Amino acid sequence: IEALSMARKGGLVIAGFEKVEEALKKGEVAALVHASDAGEDGKKKLSRHEVPIYDFLSREALGNVVGRENAVHVAVLKGDAAAFFINEARRFALFLD
Repeated sequence: IEALSMARKGGLVIAGFEKVEEALKKGEVAALVHASDAGEDGKKKLSRHEVPIYDFLSREALGNVVGRENAVHVAVLKGDAAAFFINEARRFALFLD
């Protein structure tokens, strides 16, 4: 969560289906975060791209981290903070398993 917040503060986080989809098409996305309670259709459409995908936060929790109410789809854009986020997200995912 802290790593995602840091990426947001660094300007490397975008939220919203359309914005995320456009960034994915342009190849700007390093990682994708879906809310754990996101609809399957939206997740499926955005998950076609070859980027790491995480879904361990609810809409409310994800929204709190990125400063947006009920965030469903969030992209971490390529940059220094993205590598840190991916590393921390992988560690957190292992912890949850």
